[in-house]
Amino acid sequence: MRYLTNTVLLCLLMVVFYNCNRGPYADTNKQYKKQAKQMANVLKQAPLNDSLPQIATWVGMAV
Repeated sequence: MRYLTNTVLLCLLMVVFYNCNRGPYADTNKQYKKQAKQMANVLKQAPLNDSLPQIATWVGMAV
């Protein structure tokens, strides 16, 4: 009986430690972060112009 209890406990501990690993997506996340930084640098170098032109009068104001 004690042997069975120890075996079950050992198996449960192995499952817990296996599931607490570093993370299956760690390498992918590193690549995504690198790509995001590269894209941010591209956007910083070439800022976009405002897509709406400045208007002379505001809505509802008489000319």
